[in-house]
Amino acid sequence: MTKNRRRKAQERLAVWGVDALVVTALQDLLYLTGLTLSRGTLFITKDTVCLIVDGRYFQACKEKCAFDVQLAAPHTLKEQLVGKAIGRVGFDENAESYAAYVKLKASIGDKLVPLSKPILEMRAVKDERKIKKIEA
Repeated sequence: MTKNRRRKAQERLAVWGVDALVVTALQDLLYLTGLTLSRGTLFITKDTVCLIVDGRYFQACKEKCAFDVQLAAPHTLKEQLVGKAIGRVGFDENAESYAAYVKLKASIGDKLVPLSKPILEMRAVKDERKIKKIEA
């Protein structure tokens, strides 16, 4: 289920006009990974998905995730850009505090593009399985 959601997010990058997306909102992380976290960053490009978490979650996420998991460090997000043709990186402007925005800007620079609730837009459209669950 969550694999389909991540793939759908990858497909929507072009619609959002970005080459990558940074996701930090906890409800969006749950929606895209199936993991309950109190902090984390999901970095999505058209070809890759990387979850960046601190030491509390690192081992469990490595064991549960079928995609790349990295240990959070000041340079980890910046390293995700290295060697990739990424021009614009979207983020949810409604989910980030100013302090978080400043950190993102330091890691990503002028490539950062604000988006208005991109994952919420996806979450609003229910699949058949979810519709049946709601009906029940």
